[in-house]
Amino acid sequence: MILKLFWYRVLLIEFKRLGRKQYKDSEHPQTQLQKYIRELQSFESIDINGRPINLNTDAMFYCYVVADIFGKMNEWTYT
Repeated sequence: MILKLFWYRVLLIEFKRLGRKQYKDSEHPQTQLQKYIRELQSFESIDINGRPINLNTDAMFYCYVVADIFGKMNEWTYT
């Protein structure tokens, strides 16, 4: 019997270096998180042990960015 597990919830945390003030446009945290989500949803991602990551088709993603709010990060974020 083969048991295939599907994940229903995914937590993604994007860490930015503390005190950093300069960012390239390609380092926008929302764009990066969206890229990670698309990669995970493609069913081609593998975990640290080389096993495929299986997500349920309606998996929920919880995304957080940990960063100092300076420079471009201040422009990119708002409350």
